[in-house]
Amino acid sequence: MITRTLLVLFLLLFSSHTWAGDVIKVGVMHFPPWSIIEGTEVRGADQELAAKIFDRMGLEPEYVHLTFNEILEGLKNGEIDIASGLLYRSHRDKFIQFISPPVRVRSPKAFYLLRSADFTIENYTDLLGMKIGVSKGAKYFPVFDVDHRVYKVASSSTLFSFNKLLKGEVDVVISTESGGDYHVSELGIEDKVRKAKFRYDPKSTPVYYGMSRKSRYIDRHEEFGALLRFVQGNGVQESVLKKYLGPEAGLYTP
Repeated sequence: MITRTLLVLFLLLFSSHTWAGDVIKVGVMHFPPWSIIEGTEVRGADQELAAKIFDRMGLEPEYVHLTFNEILEGLKNGEIDIASGLLYRSHRDKFIQFISPPVRVRSPKAFYLLRSADFTIENYTDLLGMKIGVSKGAKYFPVFDVDHRVYKVASSSTLFSFNKLLKGEVDVVISTESGGDYHVSELGIEDKVRKAKFRYDPKSTPVYYGMSRKSRYIDRHEEFGALLRFVQGNGVQESVLKKYLGPEAGLYTP
């Protein structure tokens, strides 16, 4: 009760700050349902939740449309202030301030292949020797990321990887499951693409918002984290997740 009261007072304090009009640059890519770009509109679970936090901080988001690899570079050189959907890696920690708590605690990875394929993927070893479509700069899970027995074909986005799959340029596409399922539906290729039986889904895979260590807002990362903790505790995040994920929202709530 005391903690919640302090958080409420904290919110009231910062809502009265004179930060209004300050712009925070947000690196975004089409990564549904977490970040959805439709023309000039940016929405999605991560972006809608962040927008609520920015509003409390008196910040106006300016969305910078980039590939995932460009987002990492933007965070590294300070050209963007913040991004979402980041997995912790020690080398990234040198230029990204991972904001605690994580925005979600699961990030299952799935593999997609053509329905006409004459092979199956029932366990990890079935991937060996295959050409696998990946997003440039992305990390998936430790064993896969360093395994040279699989040939990784990098594209600027998962969407382009699916296009390569349809053209026969890769055998399999790896994707965060929620995003992969969305892309298959978005492209209308359910009759051409199927999901493999094997998937990577550990009990916990924390996913974070990350702020550039060169951002002019870096000294406010703890404020962002405190507000994130508040919206997680009062049901706001759950409501946002249900909007985009329906009944599966509870699987991702910290």
